Amino acid sequence: SGSDGPVFTWVTQLGCGEGYSVTVVGDFLYNAGPLGEGATDVITQPDLSGAQGACALTGKNGGYLAKINKADGKCVWAKDTPKNRRAVSDGTSVWAANYGKDAVTYDAAHTVTPNGANSQEDMFVAKYSAADGTAQWATAVGGVGREELYDLAMTSNGPMAVGYSDSASFTMGDIEIHNLQHDLHGKEEHELANHWGMFAVVLSTTDAT
Repeated sequence: SGSDGPVFTWVTQLGCGEGYSVTVVGDFLYNAGPLGEGATDVITQPDLSGAQGACALTGKNGGYLAKINKADGKCVWAKDTPKNRRAVSDGTSVWAANYGKDAVTYDAAHTVTPNGANSQEDMFVAKYSAADGTAQWATAVGGVGREELYDLAMTSNGPMAVGYSDSASFTMGDIEIHNLQHDLHGKEEHELANHWGMFAVVLSTTDAT
């Protein structure tokens, strides 16, 4: 702040995890990232009176999703989730996403496996309530090859997922996305197949999955 350097309004400790993503929506921050399995941690913010605003986490699924007050840094809610690289919100819902080649456990009753053959990477997308963090659905997105998430961004029509794929095509809902680089023809056609192609797709805010 001017010549005095940075001035902190508040500082919040988010367990022993890492921060991969933070987005600001209205009066709240939505944070996502990895949290070591087997860890028992809380998100805490001591105020001037020494009181704690805390949310408990266990790290049992490898990651976390948390909603934090923008004004004072106190935790509204935090959920044990798989590791997510990005999370976005419209204030009503929160979408969190990652990619990988292994099955992903969201809770004791819900494990999602990749669509790709031979354990190829797929994207994993989940939707939560912004009010209390209740999970609504989770799904793998991808074709027979590899799909990797690069970023999520919130648009006025819904969350946009951006990434790259070496499948010939894959589907998200009713949309089939074709990789225009996949079957390029040339002297050595076998060397030109399976090229990466970038994709950008907007998810509906209202669909059940």
